[in-house]
Amino acid sequence: MFVYLTSITTQGELRSFSFRSPSLELAFMVLNAIKKEGDELLSIQVVDGPRAILLPPEAFDGQDFSQPLTELEGQWKQLLSSQSSD
Repeated sequence: MFVYLTSITTQGELRSFSFRSPSLELAFMVLNAIKKEGDELLSIQVVDGPRAILLPPEAFDGQDFSQPLTELEGQWKQLLSSQSSD
């Protein structure tokens, strides 16, 4: 997948660039790292094959959210396994 973004750097420069990511989780980590460095994220688009989605820049606050994603994944797996047991 590719991530395209536009940001304003801490020096006030408008910057547009893209990067390739093997996973959405890793892409989110990179976006949060950019935000943590002080850049203001203006627009974010994730393209995966024929699909594209715009992400809200305000969702990235510079805080790592791999822990909440891991917890959500665990809850999701638990829910799926409990439904398959019924």
